[in-house]
Amino acid sequence: MLNIRKLLVLLCCINSNILNAQNKDVTLRPVIGINMSSIKGDFIGIGNNSLNSHFKIGYSLGFEIQKKMSNVFYGIVGLHYSLNGSKYSDYSNSSENMKWEVYDFYTNLHYMHLPILIKVDLFHSNFSAQMGIQVGWLFKATSHNGNRIFIKDDTKWIYDSESSGKAVTNVSFLYNKIDFGIPFRLSYEYKKGVFTLGYYMGLANIYKNSSNRIYNNSFSLSYGYNLSLIHIS
Repeated sequence: MLNIRKLLVLLCCINSNILNAQNKDVTLRPVIGINMSSIKGDFIGIGNNSLNSHFKIGYSLGFEIQKKMSNVFYGIVGLHYSLNGSKYSDYSNSSENMKWEVYDFYTNLHYMHLPILIKVDLFHSNFSAQMGIQVGWLFKATSHNGNRIFIKDDTKWIYDSESSGKAVTNVSFLYNKIDFGIPFRLSYEYKKGVFTLGYYMGLANIYKNSSNRIYNNSFSLSYGYNLSLIHIS
């Protein structure tokens, strides 16, 4: 596993080189997007139920600073808030006198992401490819689910409306604060707008005290708008 301190030093060096490059333009780009995220390798065993993670919809917003380094290459540094997580299947369990059904079960992971990327123009067109590294800081994690509780009365199951309902639990203590991985992106620019399709592959184990490799995994679609800050001829 990569050493976090060495990784942060490397990120600071790349960031400094991008922002202090001596040629061309600097662009500020506000960005908003949606994502489909899951926790890869996650598995929950509850009674006789085996729950695997599935993709859930989230969103992101933030900004990026782009520095033109040559006619083809650009450096990009960003800061994004991103709602990630995972969705799980509905399940039910029962005892001799009680039965419960769990539905709408999902986890929300709230991250601040710092992507640092190299962008390459493709074939002198409006298309570009981007790749780099991304560090995330988890500041909140919550588990959400709905419950339907039934109590047995002789041979009938009676719905218990007082015990049933939706629950939100803070589960931040289960997760590591730092995440990092590799983002891949393909962008199309039209005038000042930038449409980007991305994939993020997490490299860090996001769970504490877990020997299994369990990591973030997401696809994203975003839109950004270029605002020129500096032009050096």
